[in-house]
Amino acid sequence: MRALTMSALLVLLPALGTAQGRIYLAYAEGEGGRPLGAYYSHGKLVALERRDWDLALATFRAGRVLPAVSDSGVSLRVRIDSVNRDAEYYEPVLVVSAPGRRHPPHFTLIVGAPSLAIHVVPHEVGTISTIEDAALRRRAGQLWREALQERAPEDSAARYTLRRSVVHALPTTPGIITVQYGVDITWPGHNKDDRASFFFIYSRAAGRILYGSFGHPEWAPSNNSTVLTVQPYLYFRVADGPSVYFLGDHSAGWESSGVAIYDLNTGRALIQDY
Repeated sequence: MRALTMSALLVLLPALGTAQGRIYLAYAEGEGGRPLGAYYSHGKLVALERRDWDLALATFRAGRVLPAVSDSGVSLRVRIDSVNRDAEYYEPVLVVSAPGRRHPPHFTLIVGAPSLAIHVVPHEVGTISTIEDAALRRRAGQLWREALQERAPEDSAARYTLRRSVVHALPTTPGIITVQYGVDITWPGHNKDDRASFFFIYSRAAGRILYGSFGHPEWAPSNNSTVLTVQPYLYFRVADGPSVYFLGDHSAGWESSGVAIYDLNTGRALIQDY
């Protein structure tokens, strides 16, 4: 999706008139999007089975207008202009617009069921302590060594340095922060590479790392790679549930881009895109 150079990201939750009361989900960046592999039912998010994709796609039929709320809490409506069921992985399945707006909001949740409340969880840029930074850097070293096992032996001499951390603190969830480090790699032969990153979910209440990943867009052509780029776009709660989720980048280690919904308490990717 990022190859389409879109500037905004949307999550679509259509109305409850689907099979078995399911609310299907999708996302869009700017004017293009895709269904997500999940639905909301009976108070929780559930992974979508492959056989149910036709139901999900039918929900996002062209011409449908869905109510929405931006990450700043502004209400709007989003229209599905067209659907391309045969889209390649890098192309949008859905083309959307926001009637009455020149540009879509930066990040937006779209809710098609008035009875379902989606609460955007605000975040602010935070800082980490020296002790927290040291713990995350130690874990980064472990993830780096594990990732190097997927590379050719001669690449074991590569070195990396971390750029300044980007910290998201959630005032309504004070015990947990997310931390991302950009990474500069120097490969053998002094070739420079600035495309990598580390991502962590850290519990200040427990004093431990809940989740960590190392990501790079062209690391190794392996189906079993542990390399995964994670970057939060939008934090939210569903209805009255206590769980906090975030919609974010879910891109594997070899020319594979995607989006998933993650559980903030575990880092588990609940939903990948269609």
